[in-house]
Amino acid sequence: MRMAEALELDWQDVDLVGARAILRADQTKGKKRRNVTLPPRLITTLANLQHREGAVIRRPDGIPYADRRREGGGQIKTAPKATLRRAGLDPSLTPHDLRHTWASWHYAVHRDLLALKVAGGWSSVELVERYAHPPPAGQEIEIQRFHGHLLGIESAPGLANC
Repeated sequence: MRMAEALELDWQDVDLVGARAILRADQTKGKKRRNVTLPPRLITTLANLQHREGAVIRRPDGIPYADRRREGGGQIKTAPKATLRRAGLDPSLTPHDLRHTWASWHYAVHRDLLALKVAGGWSSVELVERYAHPPPAGQEIEIQRFHGHLLGIESAPGLANC
């Protein structure tokens, strides 16, 4: 999911029980509707949010980020840095870096470029290959643990307040 897609996500398009979010065509870069699978750790984090109406992703004061229709791009400048800070992650990371990481982790676990193409909303496998950089062998278990697919993982540290 791209940053703008996440910031525009509305609770009416989130299914916590089904572990998915629906991205409407007007929200995606490719202008095609997409279903996004939500990992268990993210489900737990979302389930712990205090609100269940309107924008899913909000500022710390509970107000949705401005410019939800991508007219000025202001939310893209402030939301990631604040979220990284609250999560205790390296503030130099960019949404683009995180998309590369997600693509690489998805491929490491599933080993399916076509599934990754669909999940990431890319128009070709060639574009997927630019994003997916398989991590060293043997990290699949740790990736699954991070996402909460293995027992004993409840929520992402620092993300409950995002």
